[in-house]
Amino acid sequence: MFSCLGYHQEGLSVVETLMAPGQTVGKADLPALLISRYNLLSRMGRAAEALLFLDQALQAASDPAEKISLQIIRGRARESLGKYKEAFADYRNAAVLDPARISPRRGMGMIMVREKRIADAEKEFSLVIQKDKNDPEALLGAAYCSLALRRDRRTAGGFMSAALSKDLSRLSHPKTFKMMLTALMKDANLRTLAKSYTVNIRAIPAGPVSLVAPKDLVAVFSAARNIVAPMPAPSK
Repeated sequence: MFSCLGYHQEGLSVVETLMAPGQTVGKADLPALLISRYNLLSRMGRAAEALLFLDQALQAASDPAEKISLQIIRGRARESLGKYKEAFADYRNAAVLDPARISPRRGMGMIMVREKRIADAEKEFSLVIQKDKNDPEALLGAAYCSLALRRDRRTAGGFMSAALSKDLSRLSHPKTFKMMLTALMKDANLRTLAKSYTVNIRAIPAGPVSLVAPKDLVAVFSAARNIVAPMPAPSK
């Protein structure tokens, strides 16, 4: 909503107004407001402060599926702040609650790479690839683990090529992705292979893509219209 339009401070002011003492916020609307506050603050570079509102959103959420999504969001937020132990706990809890989801498995694999638990990470990436053979992060993770475990370089190259051929502009774990790619490119043959995908590599984002659902932002925008002057509708 506001953050998509660049109105970070304006959006934050509206959300703070909606949550001010004396305002009546419905129980169903509270998670959306807290998520928007997190999203706006994090985009303003106040990530540590933003995390507090994500904690509150998780506590306020009543829908089981929403709780799982928020757990994954918090895992990514904690991971981006270097809180790897806490992030892993969020991913693991989400994976237990919904074994069919691949994002917590991918997240666990990324943390395991950071912790040098390469064999365990490879198992997680393998599970993700079984469900989505086009997942670029799991594919690059498989390449990294294959090379780190001193397997055939051709196997690592195959996974790496498959990963880099995908859209890399919406990665969930760009920092770890770049770290693994840098490590792989220390091998001369794999460095040459990566040069074929320079355009795709340049699209890697600086930070994780937001998981805030558009419907949540629209809910906040709708609520805000009752209190403040209308702003332009969010772009699709």
